[in-house]
Amino acid sequence: MATKVNNGFALEVAELIQTYYVGLIRQDGTEASIDRQPFGTVNVDSSSSTTHHIISNANTITFPTAPTDVAPTDNPVAKIGIYKNLTETTPLIEVDVEPLPKPYLTGDQFIILNDALKVLIQKDVS
Repeated sequence: MATKVNNGFALEVAELIQTYYVGLIRQDGTEASIDRQPFGTVNVDSSSSTTHHIISNANTITFPTAPTDVAPTDNPVAKIGIYKNLTETTPLIEVDVEPLPKPYLTGDQFIILNDALKVLIQKDVS
């Protein structure tokens, strides 16, 4: 039995995601010690892919200037975590940092450009 996921479902998920927060997860699996940032406004694209609805950040997400090495070169940011709130300890979604994990050093800002953080929802589920 196959299930078809319609655009309306993607829009409902998008409404939730835009109230969530983004955190940085280091290569060792621990969350970086920097404040989570709001996910903010989202884009929903249901037409460019035949297999997925794509939800992405409409605005750039900018983390504050690092006061210390938040994610040093030997333990860089490897994943972006999407959390329901500021206190949740386990992310609802994890997205790999591509093409490679990135350090977040003293004086740096970690910036996720608009449309770079994507959550895919499969259109047909078997």
